[in-house]
Amino acid sequence: MRVYVDTSALLRRVLAADTHDSAAERYLAERNAAGDTLESSLLARIETERALRARRPPVGYDLAAAVDATLAGLGIVALTEDVAKTAASIGPDALRSLDAIHVATAKLDEVDAFVTDDMRQAAAATANGVAVVMPGT
Repeated sequence: MRVYVDTSALLRRVLAADTHDSAAERYLAERNAAGDTLESSLLARIETERALRARRPPVGYDLAAAVDATLAGLGIVALTEDVAKTAASIGPDALRSLDAIHVATAKLDEVDAFVTDDMRQAAAATANGVAVVMPGT
């Protein structure tokens, strides 16, 4: 099974204050143990680091290590011209650009499951024929 993991779900790996941490992490661990292929867009690296920076980590916090740990075990899918074209054209029209990139990447990769914690993104993925998993909801 091919499983696409968006940034909102990936951040559950490092944001311990979130009440859904264990469900998302358990789901990803189960999929990994089952031998499934876990992947995300290169965009996830950017979004993850930006989100962690925005939380103003304490002095000495190894941001690079946290990002690497968050993305560990994932295949990283390139941001290609096909992804850009698909992201620009998929609906709904109000879908945010970065969310559209995640949905387009998953759609083009023909994944079996799209793991997210974002309701708008989940609705867009479903509308575009991509099966959605929302652990912890």
